Amino acid sequence: MNTRIDRDFIESALDNAGLTWNDLGDSYSGRGMSFILEGKRVQRDICRFFVWLTNDLTENLDGLDVANALADAVSTDDLGLDTIVYFPGWSLS
Repeated sequence: MNTRIDRDFIESALDNAGLTWNDLGDSYSGRGMSFILEGKRVQRDICRFFVWLTNDLTENLDGLDVANALADAVSTDDLGLDTIVYFPGWSLS
């Protein structure tokens, strides 16, 4: 199953959280939506991302369900200095 989320929601949450990120897309080894977080404060940065994403999504009544589903899907891979955050089963619209 592939669930779609608006690219603008993801970019806005990353920017509002003050994160240094790049490569937002759907192309990480077929694993779904992904972005790269620069640096090693991954847990803090993912928490900040979800705070802002939830803030943006809760204007829509289904927003908390979407944020919870994304939180259930989140995975990470260490890239050395950076970390890729990806969401299997999710893609950008």
